[in-house]
Amino acid sequence: ILQLIFLCCNNNNNDIIFSSACRVISEMIDFMSSDLTPFIDDISYFLLHNISHSDSLTTLDKLFYQCDKPPSSFNEIVCLFSSLIQNSTNIQAQQIISCLSSLLPQLNDSAEKLIIDLFPILNNLLNNRIALHGKILDFFGLVAKTVPNLIKNELNNLINLG
Repeated sequence: ILQLIFLCCNNNNNDIIFSSACRVISEMIDFMSSDLTPFIDDISYFLLHNISHSDSLTTLDKLFYQCDKPPSSFNEIVCLFSSLIQNSTNIQAQQIISCLSSLLPQLNDSAEKLIIDLFPILNNLLNNRIALHGKILDFFGLVAKTVPNLIKNELNNLINLG
């Protein structure tokens, strides 16, 4: 089914078809996420290559949150999100932060530096975009819960909100 979805979307540059494909993938995630785990790389690749479509980030977030393992391109995905978030709309930035939050529990040692590299970007957004305060603070809270040493080691570099 997934190959058919990918093929259909690649052969048609149509927003309605892509939205429908994301809905099908989303339903599959809801009802058979453990069965999709072996295909997380293929699904991630497909959605990331269509990242400009509004449904991509929402579907990616759900995929990352519900699958048992991270995509093998974990580091590349975090790097992509780091570059995208700086020029994104507030809605896109919230979706990107949500995707990153969904990936955090699956964080590996090599990706910890990537998360630390995100802190200045998120601090900048925190200073300049009031609409993102809640989402960014939630992300920092999740980092503190998931990998407390990252926050502890970076406290001096984090923004003083007081």
